Parts: sequence; C-alpha cells; structure tokens
Amino acid sequence: MDNHLAAIWCWEKITKTRPLSILHIDAHYDLAHSPPGEFMYQNIDLNRTLITEIESFKHQMGYNYFRWDNYIHLFNDKYPKLIDELIAITHRLGGLTKLHEVQMRESDIWRLNSLYLEAQNTKILNLDIDYFFMKSANNYLPIFSEQTIMLFAHWLSKNKDKFNQITIALSPECCGSWENSIDMANKILKPLEIIIGI
Repeated sequence: MDNHLAAIWCWEKITKTRPLSILHIDAHYDLAHSPPGEFMYQNIDLNRTLITEIESFKHQMGYNYFRWDNYIHLFNDKYPKLIDELIAITHRLGGLTKLHEVQMRESDIWRLNSLYLEAQNTKILNLDIDYFFMKSANNYLPIFSEQTIMLFAHWLSKNKDKFNQITIALSPECCGSWENSIDMANKILKPLEIIIGI
C-alpha cells in the first residue's frame, strides 16, 4: 500500500478468534486517537469496501475518518480486547496515545532476533518503509547501512511464516520519493523474491 491507511482494510480479513499480537515497524507510532464524534467504523463493512473508498470516506463532520495515523485505534475500538500486545519499533515520531487494555512495548531493530510474541496469538507484522529513512533539512536520507538492511531482509525471510499477515506501507512522502521507497522495499523483499515495479 502507499501508506498505512489501508492496513485496517487488510486486518479486517484476519481470523478474530484468538488474541492478536502486532509488531509495528514504522518511523511513526500511528497512535493518534480515533476521530471525535460518532464512532462510525462499527457500521462499515470494510470487506465490502474498496481501498479507494476508505481513503475518501468522510465523517459527517467533514474530515477524513480513516487516516494513516489513527487506524490502530479505530481497529482496537471496534474489536476491544482483540489486540493483546503491540511491539513498536519506531523513531518515536507522531502521536502516542494509550491503547485501551493493550500491552505495549518498545524495542529496536537490533533486538528483533530476541523479540518474543505470544505463541498462541494471531500475529501481524506491520511494516512501513519510512522506518529506514530520516528527514534531514528538505531531504529524506537512508539511515541504515546496506549491511543492516540486508540483515533485516534476511530476518524477514527467515521469520515471515511466523506471521499470519504482513502489511507493508511504502509511504513515499516520508521516504523522499516513490523511487526511494520502492528501491528500499525491493532491497528488503529481495530474499523473498518479491519485486515491486515503479
């Protein structure tokens, strides 16, 4: 997806009979509050909604209802007690509000091999390519060495089957360009033999 706005559309398709663990790797927390006013998500069947409709869906008060930074709260509000744990590997950017009844831990990319996700839980890897970039002046620059990127790519290849779902946001606006974002994504996905075209 272009940004994490569509993650909630993907998450609707997972089985909801077991608690959920989310490993969130993103420059941002994506934990802004649910929008004020009437909670409309409970009446929206995202399995019957196109992703393009989610992007343009307006609250009756006139603002965009689904945003790249509130989808985790919306999902948790619709399915209370489903998300059991959220492990955040971020640059600590964006709003950070508490998820009701969710255990949240922070970690970093260097501790991926020692991370424990509750064994019996359904698991989602929620990856945003902007994690690999940092804004400097007016430019977005890669912040990890090629070796670190390859280590992450091999971790992903080795651990992909531990996750019930993997969502990947390209977020070109936070990587400097589509070219930067897709180039980085292709490096990360190379061991999986997945290629994203421009």
